[in-house]
Amino acid sequence: MRGTNVAGQQWANVVHCRSGDGAGPTDLAAITALDAKLVRLWTGTGYTSGSSWLINCSADTKTLDITYYVLNGTAVPIVIAHNASGSVAAGSNQAQEIAHVLTLRTNTRGRRYRGRIYLPAAATTLMSNTTGVLGGATVTSFLNQARGLLADLPSIGWKWGVASYGHGTLNGQPQTWTPFFTDIQDFTFDAIPDVQRRRKQ
Repeated sequence: MRGTNVAGQQWANVVHCRSGDGAGPTDLAAITALDAKLVRLWTGTGYTSGSSWLINCSADTKTLDITYYVLNGTAVPIVIAHNASGSVAAGSNQAQEIAHVLTLRTNTRGRRYRGRIYLPAAATTLMSNTTGVLGGATVTSFLNQARGLLADLPSIGWKWGVASYGHGTLNGQPQTWTPFFTDIQDFTFDAIPDVQRRRKQ
């Protein structure tokens, strides 16, 4: 998912999904079905007691599109437009390097088995004036949305997971391994805003 912030700078989130345990269809029809579900993480219909993320953002925070890459080495990317804006009054943005982080949890420990999604920052009006953190209701509502999406994807033959691409470093030395995908079991979502070091301006 791509979008822009108040200064017109781009933000992007990456999500890994697998069709049919890796052997299912990844044609346009399958991607379109996935898109109708996946977009709900950022904008659109809430799952039961959940709500999408952009309702917590300033109207200056926008989505543009989702680009789907089928990881077979040959497929052409599929781009589906999603033009939406945050629901809170414009001008209530936090600093551009701020993000709220959804952590993806699997049943296996270790960095290769968890992931993070750095969401565009919530509007300042949703942050406590005394503690500087999101209210509990906002945290719970978005966690419920993520859990709702996780539970819903198998209904169309997809799973949401953490991908390990098979390369990294250990003590400064390059390491390689066979790439793999691990199903997500749950999420955590910190009320305290975060900054990814390389995002700092």
